[in-house]
Amino acid sequence: MDVPRVGRFLVRHGREMVVEPCPDVPDGDVRAYLLGSAMGALLQQRGLLPLHASAVEVNGRGIVFIAPAGSGKSTMAMHLQHRGHRVICDDICAVAIEGGAAWLWPGLRNLKLWRASLGAIARTPDGLEPVLVDMDKYRVPVVDAPADDRAVDLAAVVLLDWGEDFTITPLPGAEAVGALVANTFRGQLVVPMGRQAAHWRQCLDLFGAAGVYRIVRPRALDQLDRASILIERLSLTPTR
Repeated sequence: MDVPRVGRFLVRHGREMVVEPCPDVPDGDVRAYLLGSAMGALLQQRGLLPLHASAVEVNGRGIVFIAPAGSGKSTMAMHLQHRGHRVICDDICAVAIEGGAAWLWPGLRNLKLWRASLGAIARTPDGLEPVLVDMDKYRVPVVDAPADDRAVDLAAVVLLDWGEDFTITPLPGAEAVGALVANTFRGQLVVPMGRQAAHWRQCLDLFGAAGVYRIVRPRALDQLDRASILIERLSLTPTR
């Protein structure tokens, strides 16, 4: 992968990354691509399913949030953390499906939050590292990161959507699998890697192992508590 004005990245065999940064590039910009696109490629090479998502452990089970960029995945995870739940990963969530069960591996120990989302918890970006230079989005360290690297039972994948009121509905098979395909991290790598069949099978198996739901909620940040209650109840739903 060649990123103009940042550097070149080579990922091999799911176990090695080689980085050649451009002269004078900020360390944070190199880190953003190393822990983003390059990490997504490495996980796919290892046969895991990387979702572009945020995830929180609620009542001992993993809840994964998927949605287009800017839809509030990290903000939802941040708010659940403030309600006493543990953030498992942000931006990239590595999922393994084995024996009819889905498992979520801990990932990066920070949340990527816009300035407005920080304001919802009465915090400023002072002292925080921007995701990229000149970007009004910041890395916020997770204070309750997992103490070990154990995988967490994945209870549900939640597609976040905007609407006038609060609703939660299970997605039917075709729509659920389509949402998982669309929210695979760096899904454009699937075809060049020759993983089309394996990737489709992973998304289908994930739908079979865990529920896939759509949660509709208003855009207002002061309504996050009501959305959080829906998610806390969802964690108590029996696995398929």
